[in-house]
Amino acid sequence: MDFLANDSKNLINKGNLLVELGHLKEAAECYANALENDPDNPEALLNLGNLLIEFGRYSDAIECYNKILTADPKNSVTWQQKGFALLQLNKPEEAIACFDFSIQNDPKNSYTFFLLGSTVMKLGKYFEALQCFNKALEIQPDHPINLMEKGIVLTCLNEDQEALIYLDRSLAIYPDNAEALIAKGEALRHLGRYAESLAILNEAQNKEPPQIELWLSKGVTFDCLNQHEDALGCWEQILKINPDYLRALAFKARSLYRLNRNGEAIIWIEKYLDIVPDDAGEWNNKARLLIELNRYDEALSCINTALSIDDTLTIAWYRKGIVLDHLERYDEAILCFNKCLTDPESDYYFKALWKKGRDLDKLGMKAESIECLNEAELGYTGYPFFDIPENVSGCDSDQAFTDSDRDVFTSEFDIECQSNEIENEEWYYSEPEDESLPEIDPDIWCPEIGELCPLEDFPSRSCPFGRCIYRDDDDEFDENFPYLVGFWGSNQSDDNIYP
Repeated sequence: MDFLANDSKNLINKGNLLVELGHLKEAAECYANALENDPDNPEALLNLGNLLIEFGRYSDAIECYNKILTADPKNSVTWQQKGFALLQLNKPEEAIACFDFSIQNDPKNSYTFFLLGSTVMKLGKYFEALQCFNKALEIQPDHPINLMEKGIVLTCLNEDQEALIYLDRSLAIYPDNAEALIAKGEALRHLGRYAESLAILNEAQNKEPPQIELWLSKGVTFDCLNQHEDALGCWEQILKINPDYLRALAFKARSLYRLNRNGEAIIWIEKYLDIVPDDAGEWNNKARLLIELNRYDEALSCINTALSIDDTLTIAWYRKGIVLDHLERYDEAILCFNKCLTDPESDYYFKALWKKGRDLDKLGMKAESIECLNEAELGYTGYPFFDIPENVSGCDSDQAFTDSDRDVFTSEFDIECQSNEIENEEWYYSEPEDESLPEIDPDIWCPEIGELCPLEDFPSRSCPFGRCIYRDDDDEFDENFPYLVGFWGSNQSDDNIYP
């Protein structure tokens, strides 16, 4: 079409037609020419600003929008677009202010609520984000993207069952949306439905070429299924896309650790620390791997680095105490365990108390040792992590350890173990004196996996003792069968690399 007139209106119309045809550069030239004739034309400024966003020229786009807002400060669409450009410049707080102005002038625009909700969600303000998506859905109840975003924010709020409702509604309208499928896979994984999660993620993979978010979700799900080799494959796919993707570097180290490939795991943690040298948690995790390899001096150096970054990191003080124990520097180890005893609610309080008691014994301070160990024992038996659900054991947590049970494993017995009078101690369980009772391999209630498991499969090595539950041939439970399990000081770890 041949346009002969050079007036602004014709140039804008020509630009609009070129945009529809996909000729964006030529369209931008038309809008720029229109502005030469009419520098304050709001339509030309808005359209040119929108194209500049497409070209990645966000600051230039904002200049166009500012000219419009100077003349028309209530222009809601321009405030919305300016906010979007600010988001691309990583200025979320300024963007939020723009979205707020847009909503004040047009409270019925669901897209602005969507943009505001997405922005505050990225800032971790999940309740605010939920309110925004609720507003968007009041305006457009069946919009699949708003339904999906509400589902995503509900997973961030640990409302995964409710999240599935909105994600399913979104997928019913837009079944090929890979992002919604990934979000559904995440929610299912949070609910412990790992096989279903993996099936949904595989469906997402068939919808479009997999990107980082999909590989990330699949990798975590594989780890939850203890399929660590498969998880490694996912981390490697991410690192092909982005060799410096931090979560993939850290997760690859974790999977290698779970495969007992600790030397390789260290390499990947070091790659992570080359990029983020001030991450105290990863210095601490590197120390954990070095401990596994009996490289205690190097582990101590890593822990000291972690504590120089964050001296409130309880797990680092606890781990430093463990390293000093290995180096037989018991006085210093006790000082580290004391650092863990300032907060009785800490996950490491009773563990540290237990280890302090053992170190006091090694220093010949028997009375002080027994006092610590007895307090630790009492703390462990009442600690919620070790409670046995009533519907499984038939007894509540107060009954989980009887007086006769306590007599089996006293603190004095633990001191005997730690004095190496019993070599290669690992798992011990007591048997009743009545020899008529059958020899069994008892089952234990495991809070980590929420079910009974055989003694040799018990996954937690941090529990000093737990109640065994006898299961007979008819799969019936006998909570009164007096078996008690203890764990003291084997070569296995006392805590997880990623607590």
